Amino acid sequence: MFKSILSILTFLSIVFILSGCGGDQLQEKEKDISTDKLTELKLLADQEPENAEIYNKLALYYLSQDNFNDALHNVNKSLQLEPENTRFLVTLSDIYLMMGDAERAQLTLFRAIDLEPYNAEVYVSVARLQVYMEDYPRAFENLRKALEFDQSNSRAYFWRGLAMLENGDTAKAISDWQLSVANDQESFDGYFHLGLLMAERNDRFAFDYLDHALRLAPADPEILYDIGLAFQEIGRFNKALETYETILAVDSCFHKAWYNIGYVQLVELEAYELAVDYFSRALKCKTDYVDAIYNRGLAHELLGNYINARSDYQEALKISVNYPRAIEGLNRLDQLN
Repeated sequence: MFKSILSILTFLSIVFILSGCGGDQLQEKEKDISTDKLTELKLLADQEPENAEIYNKLALYYLSQDNFNDALHNVNKSLQLEPENTRFLVTLSDIYLMMGDAERAQLTLFRAIDLEPYNAEVYVSVARLQVYMEDYPRAFENLRKALEFDQSNSRAYFWRGLAMLENGDTAKAISDWQLSVANDQESFDGYFHLGLLMAERNDRFAFDYLDHALRLAPADPEILYDIGLAFQEIGRFNKALETYETILAVDSCFHKAWYNIGYVQLVELEAYELAVDYFSRALKCKTDYVDAIYNRGLAHELLGNYINARSDYQEALKISVNYPRAIEGLNRLDQLN
C-alpha cells in the first residue's frame, strides 16, 4: 500500500543534498522563515549595508525559495564585502548546485579549501557534493580529512553514513549515523535517517529515533509524512495519527495525510465511518485519488452501505480502467445479490 522506507531513503539521498537539509551550513536557511522575517532582513540590510552576514542570510532564504537570481545577487554582495569568507563560498556553491551546475559548485568549494585548508566543514561540503555526483572514492577521502581535523564532526559522520548506504553497506551506515547523533543531539538528519532505516529492519530502537526526529523536524509536510509513515509501518498507529494531524495543521489539504488517517481507521482500527470521512476529505483535495475512492468504497461495503460502495468502485474504474481491487469489490457485491 505504501512506498518502502528504503525507497524513501534513496530518494532523500538526493533531496537532502539538493535542499541542504544535511545539517550543514545551510542550516542557516531558516526553513520556517516568514515573510515578516524576510522584511526584517531587508530592513537590516538597509540599516547595515556593510554587514555581509545579512546578505548571506538573505541568499539562504532566497535559495530555500528556489529564487536563484536573488540568492546569487545577495551572496555576491556578501563576497564583495568578505571575499575570503568560506561560509559564503559554501552558500555560493549550494546555489550553483541547485541551479544544476555541479562543476561550478565544486570549483567554488575548491577555492574555499585553498583559503582554509584545515577547515573540516568545507571538506564535508565538498564530500556532500561528491556524494551527489556519485563520486564516492573522493567523497570518502574528503570525509576522512574532515574527521582528521575534527573527530566530533556530526555532519561528516552523517554524509559518510549516507555514502555507505548508497554503496549497500547498511551496517556501516547505521554505525555512522549513530556517531552523528552521538556528536550532535540536535542532528535531525541523523535521527530521521536512523529512524527510517531501523523501521525498515523492524528494529526495536526505531520508535525512539523517529520520536526524537519528530521533535526536531522542520514544518515540512513531506518530511513529517515520511516520519508518520514510518511510525505506521512499525505499528505505532497513535503516533502516526498524531504526526498526520501535525501535517494538516501546516497544510490542511495535504491529501496523503487525510488518506493515511483513513487507512489506519479502516485497516487497523476498524472504524469504518471515520474512514469514510477521512477518505472523503482526501478526495476534496485530490478528486482523482483512486486509492481513496476505492478504500472509501471498501469502508462503505464493510458498513453494509452497498449502494455507496458500488458507486465508489465504479468511480474508481472510470479513473483507472481495470483497477483490480475495484473489480474485485464489484464482484463481491454481485455475489451478495
